[in-house]
Amino acid sequence: MVSRKFRTLISIAALCGGVATSAMADDDPDAFQCAALNDHPVTPVLEGHNGVFFRVFLDLRMNHPFTDQTVDLLGQLADALRENGTELVFLPVPTKSLVLNDDLPKQASLYGYDIETATQVYRNIIERLRDRGVVAIDGQEAMQDGNPDALPFFQADFHWTAEGARRAAQGVAAEMDRLNLFAGMERGEYETTPLQEEIAFSGLRRQIQKKCKVALPEPVTMTYQTEAVGGSDADAAVDLFGTASSIDLALVGTSFSDMEISHFEGWLKQYTGLEVVNYAITGGNQFGAMLSYLTSQDFRENRPKFLVWENPLYNNLMQNGDQPLREMVAAAGETCTLELPSELSDRNTLTADLSGIALEASDVIHASAAGEGSREVEFRFETSSGAVRHKALRRENRLRATGNYYMPINSLGTVDFTKLSVTFDRTLPKTASLRLCRSQKENL
Repeated sequence: MVSRKFRTLISIAALCGGVATSAMADDDPDAFQCAALNDHPVTPVLEGHNGVFFRVFLDLRMNHPFTDQTVDLLGQLADALRENGTELVFLPVPTKSLVLNDDLPKQASLYGYDIETATQVYRNIIERLRDRGVVAIDGQEAMQDGNPDALPFFQADFHWTAEGARRAAQGVAAEMDRLNLFAGMERGEYETTPLQEEIAFSGLRRQIQKKCKVALPEPVTMTYQTEAVGGSDADAAVDLFGTASSIDLALVGTSFSDMEISHFEGWLKQYTGLEVVNYAITGGNQFGAMLSYLTSQDFRENRPKFLVWENPLYNNLMQNGDQPLREMVAAAGETCTLELPSELSDRNTLTADLSGIALEASDVIHASAAGEGSREVEFRFETSSGAVRHKALRRENRLRATGNYYMPINSLGTVDFTKLSVTFDRTLPKTASLRLCRSQKENL
């Protein structure tokens, strides 16, 4: 049994002036007789100490774009959720080098990597998010806090082990407790028991092994099972689609959260004392799970008390501009209050007259197919002069086809639109609709 009040044994990082420091070893290891690892065209890697390998482009990156606009949009998302009863908890998963910096080879410095700078960059992101009102988790501090003999990351893969997931979940719960977010909530007691060691699938390890003569460490980790004390596990009452009367904690994220072998969902139960519904999507990248969940009927009809969003630090939230975050802000709020009178034509197109509406650059159009199944939609905006702007949204196959799309209009270059046509990829029912989302409702 692993107690929710698991006692910290030791901290990996030596702290100096509040910044984790590391003395890189004087030599570059070659325990596995590898050749040209850093020449791979897609994912070059470096061999570190103790069988730990680091990706050059992602694990050794120090510049993680996190602009003031990104911080503010995450703040807007947290505000929209909080106003409607949900607290966002954001966990930027630290890079492998931020946590296992003692295993970095000397060669890492030739790529310009400096652990003090990297740590300052990471902690600056956390501080700025917190200053904006976002509950942000310091994943580096959490994942370095534990038994140094139990690695938090797989040696030849980039995912966390069950131990790494445990430390991260403990850090999430500790910050939530520090902020008194559990006040007034009835929390359960959970027991976590070890099962057996298992080997995780690792495409990265397979890639590295092709250039090494000696067998690399397998991605082995102990697996666990978490159950409510007394056999009253609420899992029976909650399924993936949130059919319970209420959801305590919804988890969204990437393969880090979706990997059953790492047990992040179970560790969150253990340390928060709350039931967890996992909506994470492997291969969903930055926004797959969040967009799938926030645009779903599950979320709209049964909002959770807490929404934990796990996202690796190297996943740039502004990689494709501000549109995904603005779409999520609109989906998270209750601002889509004005239904736009529309006509259905060609079985899959809704057309609305916008001539009587003074649009603003911050407005968002909500197009609903009134049911799941749709994966693609095209917006056609027409101005009074006859100019046309086309914008499309698509949900890839890994994402849920919720049928709800939120189109920000701030990127269209004008708000002088008189007509809107929205074409879906399937036949629409009569209940399909278009709505205007605006945070300042009095300006409608």
